[in-house]
Amino acid sequence: MAMTARPERNLNHYLRHIREAHTCCGRSLREVGEICDLDHSYVSLILEGKRFPTRDVLITLCLLGWYLDLPQTDEILLLMGYLPLGRSTRREAAAISKPFTSPTPAS
Repeated sequence: MAMTARPERNLNHYLRHIREAHTCCGRSLREVGEICDLDHSYVSLILEGKRFPTRDVLITLCLLGWYLDLPQTDEILLLMGYLPLGRSTRREAAAISKPFTSPTPAS
């Protein structure tokens, strides 16, 4: 599949958003890579604008790696020319982003 050219304005906004997301999450490149099952050097190349991740990888980075909420994730997806999260995907993402709590044993 051929890569489509991305408008410069959207690319700059996209890079600014993902760099800010990475800085705000407080995780190292290695930590983000490990959480998202990506090599840390690939994450670095994405942040430098030298690699453009697939939609699925970008969603994983946004939701799991950088703790972004759904509207922020949608904004980054749209800047990259991808469709925003659908309703079923939103439900799945909300379930993933909620902290796990173990069931309380019955008394």
